[in-house]
Amino acid sequence: MDETLSAQLPYTLREADFPLLGELYRGKVRDNYSKGDRIVMITTDRLSAFDRVLTTIPFKGEILNRLTAFWFEKTKDIAPNHLLDVPDPSVLVVRRLKPLAVEMVVRGYLTGSLWRDHQAGRGAKAYGIEIDPGMRKDEKFPTPIRRGKRLRPAHPTTARAVAVTTRRRARSVSIRLTRPLPVGRISGSRRSAS
Repeated sequence: MDETLSAQLPYTLREADFPLLGELYRGKVRDNYSKGDRIVMITTDRLSAFDRVLTTIPFKGEILNRLTAFWFEKTKDIAPNHLLDVPDPSVLVVRRLKPLAVEMVVRGYLTGSLWRDHQAGRGAKAYGIEIDPGMRKDEKFPTPIRRGKRLRPAHPTTARAVAVTTRRRARSVSIRLTRPLPVGRISGSRRSAS
């Protein structure tokens, strides 16, 4: 193990104890303190599996938090977010919002589970669309496709089954999600070229 990481093992952050910040909700990785319309999210170094904390990893929380802050900053003009401040590499201060309880999946390429479905002859039925049967693995779609996800695949027009949302809101969110794709491709291609 690298000496730098070994030296940091005694200093990993397993829990944050700041009761003056508000009411505590402890998630898998983050300790969240809420007071009024603000939430202080402290990203710990916890590593969990099967709803159990297994260990801590030095700098895990800081890296995760920096990635989160980076992408919130990169996409804030595409979709406004709740981020107010990053006062520490492991801390976010956010505005309390009403969540949209639908996971939106946006795909620009025929890959992953969609490729497996395509190979098995199921196409993109889970997305509520037809795709060209002649498409090849990792081929780019003419326009990105979207899916609203609950416990099983659902097209955004069926996401209304989730009580919190409406069909129009789910569609609006899914359309916005097509916009970050170029941001990720541009950022990734710049780094891989060097």
